[in-house]
Amino acid sequence: MGEQLCHNTCLRMLGLNGTNLGKIDDKTLDPKQEAGASLRKALCLNETLEHLALSNNSLGTEGCVLILQGLAENATLKDLDVSMNKAGPELGVVAGLALSGKASLTSLSLAGNDLGPSGGCAMASALVLNTQLTSLNLHGTSLRDRGSIAIANALEDNRVLRTCHLSSNAITEFGGLAWSDTLWGNHSLTSLILSENPLGDEVAVHIAGVLSRNQTLTRLDLASCKIADEGALSIIDALENNTSLVRLKLTNNLISEAGGMIIAGV
Repeated sequence: MGEQLCHNTCLRMLGLNGTNLGKIDDKTLDPKQEAGASLRKALCLNETLEHLALSNNSLGTEGCVLILQGLAENATLKDLDVSMNKAGPELGVVAGLALSGKASLTSLSLAGNDLGPSGGCAMASALVLNTQLTSLNLHGTSLRDRGSIAIANALEDNRVLRTCHLSSNAITEFGGLAWSDTLWGNHSLTSLILSENPLGDEVAVHIAGVLSRNQTLTRLDLASCKIADEGALSIIDALENNTSLVRLKLTNNLISEAGGMIIAGV
C-alpha cells in the first residue's frame, strides 16, 4: 500500500482506522517501524493525498513519529488523524516540528495518545508561528495544567486555529484560568472544548467575564467540569451581552435544582 501511494496520482482520501497496521504478522520486522516507514516514504513522495485517517492502529511512538517525519516533507496533506495509537511525548515534539516546516495541514488529531505536558508544550511552540492549522484535537492526551497553559498562551499569538479540543486532560483550575486570559485577546477561535476536566467554578466565572467581550466563539463545551451554580449562572448571565455563542454545553456538572430552574427560565 505504501509503495502504491508513492506513485498514485488520483487518491484524495484514505481511511485505515482500526486496521492493526502496527501488528503486521511478519516476524522479521518490527511492524510499527515497518508500517511507519512505508507511510513516511509515501508522504514524502505523494502529491495528491489530502486526507489520511490512521487512528487505533497500535503504531506506537516509533510508527507515529515516522509518519509525522514524512508529513514534514509533504505540502498537500490537509487532514491527518493518528489518534489512539499508544504513542508517547515524542509524538508531540515531532508533530510540532512538522507544523513548523513544510506541512500544510489544516486539521490534526493526536487524541488518545500520551503526549503529556512536554508533548503539549512542543505543540504549543509550533502553534505560535503556524499559519495553516485550523483544527487541533488533543482529547485525552494527558496534557495536565502545564500543557494546557502552554497551548492557551500560544493561541494569544496564533490567529488561525478555529477549533481546539482539550477534553479529558486532567486540567484543573490553575490550567483552566489561562483560557479565560486567552479568550480576551484571541478573535479567531470559534470552538473550545474543555469538557471532562475538573475546572471548577472559578474558571467558569472568569470565562463568563470574557463572553461579554468575545464575539467570535460559537461553541463552548464545559460538560463534566465540576461547575456549580455560581459558575453556571455567571455564564448564563454573560449571554445577555454575547451575540456569537450558539452551542453551550454544561451537562453533568454540580448545578442544583434551583440553579437548573433559573437556567431553564432564561
